[in-house]
Amino acid sequence: MTGIVHPVQCPVTELLGFERLVKALSSRFIHVQTELVDTEIESSMQEVCEALGLDRAELAKYDDISRRFRITHQWAAPGVELLPELIPEAQIPWIATNIQRGQYVQFSSVDEFPEDAVIDRESTRTIVKAKSGTILPLSAGGKIFGAIAFDAILASREWPQQVTERLQLIAEIFANALARKRTTEQLRESEEKFHLATESAQLGVWEWKFGEPVIWGSEQNLRLCGLTTDATLTFDFFIRSIHAEDLEKVKEVVALVQQNARTFSMEYRLIRPDGEVRWMVTRGRSYANGNGVPDRVTGISLDITEKKQAEEKLRNAYSQIKVLKERLENENFYLQQEIKLEHQHHEVIGQSEGIRRALRSAEQVAGTNSTVMLQGETGTGKELFARAIHNLSNRKDRSMVKVNCAALPASLVESELFGREKGAYTGALTREMGRFEVANGSTLFLDEIGELPLELQAKLLRVLQEGEFERLGSSKTIKVDVRVVVATARDLASMVREGKFREDLYYRVSVFPIHIPPLRERREDIPMLVWHFVRDIGRRMGRNIEDIRATTMKALQNYEWPGNVRELKNVIERHLITTSGPIFQADLTGIQSVASKKGSTLEAVEADYIGQVLKSTGGRIRGAGGAAQVLGLKPSTLESRMKKLGIPRK
Repeated sequence: MTGIVHPVQCPVTELLGFERLVKALSSRFIHVQTELVDTEIESSMQEVCEALGLDRAELAKYDDISRRFRITHQWAAPGVELLPELIPEAQIPWIATNIQRGQYVQFSSVDEFPEDAVIDRESTRTIVKAKSGTILPLSAGGKIFGAIAFDAILASREWPQQVTERLQLIAEIFANALARKRTTEQLRESEEKFHLATESAQLGVWEWKFGEPVIWGSEQNLRLCGLTTDATLTFDFFIRSIHAEDLEKVKEVVALVQQNARTFSMEYRLIRPDGEVRWMVTRGRSYANGNGVPDRVTGISLDITEKKQAEEKLRNAYSQIKVLKERLENENFYLQQEIKLEHQHHEVIGQSEGIRRALRSAEQVAGTNSTVMLQGETGTGKELFARAIHNLSNRKDRSMVKVNCAALPASLVESELFGREKGAYTGALTREMGRFEVANGSTLFLDEIGELPLELQAKLLRVLQEGEFERLGSSKTIKVDVRVVVATARDLASMVREGKFREDLYYRVSVFPIHIPPLRERREDIPMLVWHFVRDIGRRMGRNIEDIRATTMKALQNYEWPGNVRELKNVIERHLITTSGPIFQADLTGIQSVASKKGSTLEAVEADYIGQVLKSTGGRIRGAGGAAQVLGLKPSTLESRMKKLGIPRK
């Protein structure tokens, strides 16, 4: 049926009349206005049907997502029923396949449909109700986007070759008109968006053709120059408006852009007609004509007066701070200062560039559902960052759920994460929800993700990708909406190369990595942290600390802190116990900095440090003064780390 030509001749008068109509349509659509394309198409469909004695015509666009044809233009003779707006591909699969291949479909009787077009034959009888028909593809830019059909409803008819060829030409005319309309609409939308963007950003757009007296400018550009929107901006007016101290710089840029096609950017002061001085920033580019000689320049301008004023205030503030700093350097004691970080995170203390960068990253990703990987050494505060991300997200109304993968025995990790059914294994006396179910609609924090057994990594990957899993001992699939934040002190990329961590899971959990710097890389934060812990722990102990001895603060800043913030907190707590007066002081001479050993791996440093703490506690792990308390870890977590690092109890 596709491409079959029925060698039947039309009456000469009908064919001549149809030929004249096709030529008229071709001429009409060359200059048709965009707003009239739809009306002209429907009118032309009627003319074609009346010229050929057809009963109905419809034009439909194909939707790849819904896999349906949507009828956008349709005409039917009096008494003939119109088709429904939507026709699923499933109702005409054979016809749809041929149309998408760029082939037309034509039949004089529904009995002509081939054996593999049973569904199409039935749909044509019951839904389309056509006795004969021609269906032609519509394409633009080499892509099929729909089809046009001409139907004989009341009586069957043949399709002469001359008629088929002319119908194909009409389909091309309609397709080109629709493509041109869409291009025009997209251009108009782009222009409207550009206008809205420039107006919203208060950007002035302008263009100057070299040698002409007038500079074309948008309404916003005229307002920036202090002119009314119906005024004319001339080049002479612009030059006269430049502040005397900036005039030579502006003239130099004007000369350069006239010599070569180039981009430029400059800041200058503009004196408006009312005498007000405003700071401007202008960026643009000059363009060359066909001879390679620059003939025009276009650009955008923005009023940055408020920014300049804020910078001036900031410079004055820095000058005052410098004077105060020089005065304070002559004193022997540190005075507590009230410093606020621009990011309002209560638990993360610090103003260093490294900690600010990490906080900015946390703020950027918090509002999304992307998986976050927090990387940092033990004791750097990865859980605090996870909590900050959760509190800034739209899931903050529910509690964050956390799991320490290193603290759980391998045999219990699966049931802890995914839950279990009663009788799933010996000792499973009740059904228990896993952490993923508990965290549904909230955030799940997986600490020490590198410790997760390989056999469970595939199941975790499935949850991250599809949001579904099965409880241990159950075949029922559970769907959840969980935002996952993972943390690790290990080099997962190296573990992937060594085959200890799945590569696909690594790429899934490292969608948005955030590096949390160790304390030795942000020493400028140590005074703030020291004061925070002194006040917080001192209040709980009933101690009122007014000052910190300068030698103590210097020693705290010089120490390497292999245990990071957690170790700093424990050292301060230990020395607060022995401090009796209002001045805090600490003796760090007995602490050996294992982190300063050159060439040591992170695990070696961690093992050495844990070994030193165990030695100082006589091998005692649990209870007051035990190694777990000194390190700020749960006893079970410490025992798990000791087993992994091969550290004996004594």
